[in-house]
Amino acid sequence: MENTEKGTIIAISMAAFLFVVVSLSIIGYLISFTKREFKPRFINKKILIILFTVLGINLPIVILGFLFQFVINLSSTAPLIIMIVLAFGLTVGVGIYIFLFLQLIAVGIDEKEIAFLGERILIRKITRVERNDKTNQLVIYYIEGSRSKKKCRFSLASQAGQFMFNNVNLLNQEIMPFVDGQAEPELKVSEQENSEAPVSEPKEDEKTKKD
Repeated sequence: MENTEKGTIIAISMAAFLFVVVSLSIIGYLISFTKREFKPRFINKKILIILFTVLGINLPIVILGFLFQFVINLSSTAPLIIMIVLAFGLTVGVGIYIFLFLQLIAVGIDEKEIAFLGERILIRKITRVERNDKTNQLVIYYIEGSRSKKKCRFSLASQAGQFMFNNVNLLNQEIMPFVDGQAEPELKVSEQENSEAPVSEPKEDEKTKKD
């Protein structure tokens, strides 16, 4: 029983800690974002309301979990386990959504970068902007670091996508049509250039040695 109680306490504490970390991270990034001066700025209030509503639902669940553990003596641990699973599920769900769809929550553009909540794309690192009519997406190709090639997709059906579409001129780019497999020829050319090596010089050396 002692091991079970310790495990339950650890699980509740982890759920509460995760809830606090995710909530404070969103609030901190949002405050930092709103303090900056962008030429145009977009904040999807509907998504933020949904995210904070889910986190708000999670708060009483965590509190009930602590009450069931320390105040209310339950004959069965099933309600407590359900509370812990719900707390983890809701918080992790919010975290996954932010990780996958960060660019849909808030976007700001200044003379140097495209800024999101805690992330950014340097404008000087953007190599191409494409419109893919098949997927109805705006795709921004950019370089992260020195060599890492990445892309950021915006659905043109979303408000963030329309925001980026209307402000592409601030990126010093023009919207190009999507070309399937465009990167492959470039790689082949570079590979061919790297593979070409002078082979005539050794032969000339051999002839001079014979003479």
